[in-house]
Amino acid sequence: EKLTRAWLQRDLTALERISAEAMAGEDPDMVAAFDREVVIRRNHRMVTRMQPKLAEGAAFIAVGALHLPGKAGILNLLRQQGYRVTAVY
Repeated sequence: EKLTRAWLQRDLTALERISAEAMAGEDPDMVAAFDREVVIRRNHRMVTRMQPKLAEGAAFIAVGALHLPGKAGILNLLRQQGYRVTAVY
């Protein structure tokens, strides 16, 4: 419910916090590996795979909410490449 509420409110900070809270108490090395492998590397891979569609012009691309926030989040990665990112919901 918290995650849904944060998503509906477009609260990326809350999405990050909820994700961190869900991992609290887990082995720190496992959490770091999860973040590195499942989130960060995947975000970079998804952004790379978006490039052909983005090169065509305006694009609508859907991803899991937890891939959006943060320095290594998809939104920031796209902005770093000069894209204008706009929420449509």
